[in-house]
Amino acid sequence: MLTTNLDIPQGSIYFTIVCAILGVIGPVVGHLFVPKKYHQYYPNFSAIGIGFINTLPQIPLAMVIGWTVSVIWRKSSPNSWANYMYPIASGLIAGQGISAVIQAVLNLSGKAGYVTGFSCYEQLISECP
Repeated sequence: MLTTNLDIPQGSIYFTIVCAILGVIGPVVGHLFVPKKYHQYYPNFSAIGIGFINTLPQIPLAMVIGWTVSVIWRKSSPNSWANYMYPIASGLIAGQGISAVIQAVLNLSGKAGYVTGFSCYEQLISECP
């Protein structure tokens, strides 16, 4: 299971295993032991995992922009906000998470590269994280 030909620290591999175990046990504990009225306060382990994947400094900025758009949208059109906000936000979050996983796979395979420098500082590929 553990390989030595990757440039990944051994501690990272163990941390990943611990997080995977918590990711399985956490929702089970929440479902079996947390009262139904408190489910909305119980952490979403998938969202926490996506947070671990997306550790770039651009993520907090994207969250603030998303929150701002959501607040304005909710005040201007409550019905469309109620119908479409969660599916759109979920799609954007999942898309960012999927792209981070793809980038990680490309980095590990040695095939990493950037198609565009749009999100890089001053659009310079050398300034990309």
